[in-house]
Amino acid sequence: FLSRFRLRVMFQNMANYAVLFVGIFFCMVMLAMAVGMPDTLGYYKENAKDLMFAKYQYMLASWEDEDGDIITTKEPDAEKFSMTSLLRKSDTLDEEVSVYGISDNSQYVENEAYISASYADKYDVDVGDEITLDEKYENQQYTFRVAGIFDKSQSIAVFLPIENYREVFEQDADAFGGYFSDTEITDIAEENIATVITEQDITKMCDQLDHSMGSYMSYFQILCILLSAVLIYLLTKIIIEKNETAISMTKILGYENREIASIYLLSTTIVVIVADAICVVLGALVMNAAWKVIMYSYSGWFSFVILPAGYVKMFAFVLIGYLIVMMFDFMRIRKIPMDQALKNAE
Repeated sequence: FLSRFRLRVMFQNMANYAVLFVGIFFCMVMLAMAVGMPDTLGYYKENAKDLMFAKYQYMLASWEDEDGDIITTKEPDAEKFSMTSLLRKSDTLDEEVSVYGISDNSQYVENEAYISASYADKYDVDVGDEITLDEKYENQQYTFRVAGIFDKSQSIAVFLPIENYREVFEQDADAFGGYFSDTEITDIAEENIATVITEQDITKMCDQLDHSMGSYMSYFQILCILLSAVLIYLLTKIIIEKNETAISMTKILGYENREIASIYLLSTTIVVIVADAICVVLGALVMNAAWKVIMYSYSGWFSFVILPAGYVKMFAFVLIGYLIVMMFDFMRIRKIPMDQALKNAE
């Protein structure tokens, strides 16, 4: 009898439950941002080493010193490379793309025309596709066929064999722009080094975002819990008020408040749990799509990441909001008098 009664309550309030689903979905999208942003920044900070060619990337001011000699190093890990910047032009953004010339049999980057995973993700490029890049200040275009995707790079970049690089950009046979190395190079004069890129430079943006937005995301998570609680409260309030006469009648028939709550609140609980589980997935998918649209308007790229624990937190936060509401709903059921049904009958 009670199971059929609960089903009847659910079917009677399908419209309210549909609104409840939409509300939970809206809260879940915001929770996906509040939970996913710290997860994303933390993921890239923890995996920065795996997103670099080498621990050190030395950019030289020139490949020759003042005497015209080629700048060399005795570090066994050091490996020559060249780099230039081109533009990927579009109606939305003219984005700078780093084009690297990599030494043959490189221990850091595979040869052939490879692109970074960030490039592939942002612009939906796959192996076999052709990409066209433009010179910044000249009317010159370069077209490359993608031979593979390289995942140890966070930048938007293209990688060529250094011989092909020199031929494409018409450089001397011995020209190069710097060194990759897993160990610090100490035998090159500082005046010959333009800049050094390390792990700290890769994580600098994540550290800045975490510092400026990390604490706000914690507050935003609390706000989402309260927002979901308020939404669920308003809808369950409508459901209980709509059934005040029936609840009063069940009290006259001898049912206790706990039994009545199990009829009306358990039905809503089932709907909330199912909607919560579905909206966790939908909210993450929507936020991931929105993140791509947002990042497409900016230079650079990193994917939106929600860790498995993040999905559990999203599910739990809405459930916490509902548990808070359940206490108020039970108190409202207790306050409904038995003579309510008799008054309405008159």
